[in-house]
Amino acid sequence: MQATDGWLAWIGSAALFGGFALAALGAVAYAEERLEPDAPDPLGTHTVFHGAWLFATVAIAGGAFLVFHLGLVDELALIATAYALMHGIKRLLRPFA
Repeated sequence: MQATDGWLAWIGSAALFGGFALAALGAVAYAEERLEPDAPDPLGTHTVFHGAWLFATVAIAGGAFLVFHLGLVDELALIATAYALMHGIKRLLRPFA
């Protein structure tokens, strides 16, 4: 049972930090789209933005579930901070919309 909990903790942590990375990618794509709206967009930054934020939310929620399930309550503060940071980034970028 302890070995399984160890692996779940690693998976939960990876999901959390992967979610943070995707949130950052989404924020960069959003800023790029808003700063240069007339620039050619071969990669589709709008799609990257929404996809990154969707997967970031799922990853952070999944990581939070695993952390909560394992009873690692101390890490819940990290999750709450990350979620607040994601929404803070969106609010900071709102003037570019």
